[in-house]
Amino acid sequence: MLQGVPSRVSRFLCASAAATAALWVAAGTAQGEGEGRRFSIHPSLTILGVADDNVFSQENGRSSDVGVWISPRVELGYQGRVLEAGADLGA
Repeated sequence: MLQGVPSRVSRFLCASAAATAALWVAAGTAQGEGEGRRFSIHPSLTILGVADDNVFSQENGRSSDVGVWISPRVELGYQGRVLEAGADLGA
């Protein structure tokens, strides 16, 4: 799937992308004229690069490493006449 990424992470990212696309389409359905949208969706992705010159916090035998942290996030919302609800899925 994705080069250099473990298969379970790759499957999770693909499933997250598919779910986000499906929710985006559902949230974009037309409302009556003059009405606001009842459903909202706000997907985001945070990518953070990290470098550490002493990974294991040791005085001797220092070991350095770099890494990339990827954090997907989706905020969902619903606003009706009587009920307002939301969910924040992700890191």
